[in-house]
Amino acid sequence: MGLTGNGQVSDIYLRNAALFDELDILASGSLDRVESAAKAAASGVPLVADSAEILRIPDIRAILNLTIPAARADVSLGGLGHGKHVYSEKPFIADLEDGLHTMSLAAQKGLPVGNVPDIFSAGVGRHCAVLSIKVCSASRPA
Repeated sequence: MGLTGNGQVSDIYLRNAALFDELDILASGSLDRVESAAKAAASGVPLVADSAEILRIPDIRAILNLTIPAARADVSLGGLGHGKHVYSEKPFIADLEDGLHTMSLAAQKGLPVGNVPDIFSAGVGRHCAVLSIKVCSASRPA
């Protein structure tokens, strides 16, 4: 697995990855190369690279996308374009059109995408769920 986005939330992912024998983070990186190197060293991640480099590593079959929401679609689409599974922090994508494009590409490639579930804090999760249902219902033929 390749981890993109080494902000605060990456700490829990890096710590918990060590609990699973099946899960190896082969590379991690973000815009702050120094922070990425420190986190990689502390977590036993063997390679520090930027997102574009991580997407091109053949041994990486999945991308853990922890980038900021504005960058999430580019990384997710890039991962899918390179034939990799994608799992993202919330929100899944910052823009509905990007989300639909991501899901369409995933379906075309036969690759799953996943997302951290919303905890329904402040009603945001419920609002998004209702909006998704309305959008999906409106897009289906009668």
